[in-house]
Amino acid sequence: MKKVQHYLGQAIDIRSLVLLRILFGGIGAYGFISSWVKGEAAERFQGLAYRFSWSGYTVPTLGDAAIPYLYLFGLLGAIGVSLGAYYRVSVLLFACCFGYLHRLDASNFINHYYLIELLALFFFFAPAHRNSSWDAYRRPKIRLEQHPFFWLFCLRLQIALVYFFAGWAKLSADWWAGRPLRIWLLQAQDTPLIGQFLALAETAVLGGRLAACYDLTIFIWLSWSRTRPWAYLGVLIFHGLTGYLFNIGLFPPLMIGMTLAFFPPKSWKRLPLPYFKGGKAAYKSYFGSILLLYFAWQFILPLRHHVFGAKDIIWSQRYYRYGWRVMLVEHQGQVRFELADQAGNRWEVSASKYLKPYQIKRMSVQPEAIREFAVFLAQQEAREGQKLAVYVDAFVSLNARPSQRIIDPKVNLVQAAPFGPWLLPLAN
Repeated sequence: MKKVQHYLGQAIDIRSLVLLRILFGGIGAYGFISSWVKGEAAERFQGLAYRFSWSGYTVPTLGDAAIPYLYLFGLLGAIGVSLGAYYRVSVLLFACCFGYLHRLDASNFINHYYLIELLALFFFFAPAHRNSSWDAYRRPKIRLEQHPFFWLFCLRLQIALVYFFAGWAKLSADWWAGRPLRIWLLQAQDTPLIGQFLALAETAVLGGRLAACYDLTIFIWLSWSRTRPWAYLGVLIFHGLTGYLFNIGLFPPLMIGMTLAFFPPKSWKRLPLPYFKGGKAAYKSYFGSILLLYFAWQFILPLRHHVFGAKDIIWSQRYYRYGWRVMLVEHQGQVRFELADQAGNRWEVSASKYLKPYQIKRMSVQPEAIREFAVFLAQQEAREGQKLAVYVDAFVSLNARPSQRIIDPKVNLVQAAPFGPWLLPLAN
């Protein structure tokens, strides 16, 4: 135990944390700006007639008029993080605005948005603002030159876990056969210079296996000084290429930035940043307990489906979130909702009456979201004193397989329990 405390408590230069703080804030600011320019505020967060819940919990809405202000304050918070200005207030402001938008509707869930939330939690507590920052400039008493290695170790371990579980998930038969990657590469076959190679089936198989090996080992090569420069070149190539070929938002720049945590602090001594003389932060005895509890949680979440005996989570989507299953599968779904009253009358209601296109796309491959929306339809379409039944005809294609019915069309989903026998198994 003493060796662990000594290892985590060794004093290191603060420049690594400073650089990572600047990059994290900058990436967050870029995210808000690019999202606004793309029109995602109106598409994803405004004019929602229905919002999918998080296991039964729906985030209270602030209304459509609040969305532009959330973007503005989130942007200001991200800039404040990067500058180290009113640091913890800025981190909190950024995290609250970003987190609220992400959690407003469960169909918004994206793995790297969740990662950004975790990183915001890390930076809120880390002393990343205590040098090369506005706060350190105006408050000399907070200045630090060194901090415990604990902080950098936590960030490295977080990034390593993301990669490891992403790679572990890619050991599936479908991924190893190149099935989902084949679909995505065919969509990118018009890419100049390399398009003809992307169209080859062999490229999908080889690329998928290399991606799995990359995810499972890159954090090891980044941790070893002899391989670190070449490993980081691999990071640049891998995330640069995936960012260019696929529309995956902030994930490539986020990982390119955060993997710099694996470089030793001395690597950044020549950065043209204002640097102040200061003290050394001490290692606290409770740091080890925090580390153990937090990363136990990070290990359990991706593996919880084994604990609860859930099978075919890619098909059922049960316990699928929070597992770092990054770009793992291609789903295509179609769903029809048929309502029935007590007199035996039946009629169809289009999901587009209440949902936006991206919500329909996400819902149509998530059985529990379909059940949840069916309950909403029964309540919304019922007249006073009327009880409606809702039946669903839903088909899903998994990794270009023939479409298969995923929900029993004879079951009234209004009376169905979550993930009950109405959820049909994958045929093959």
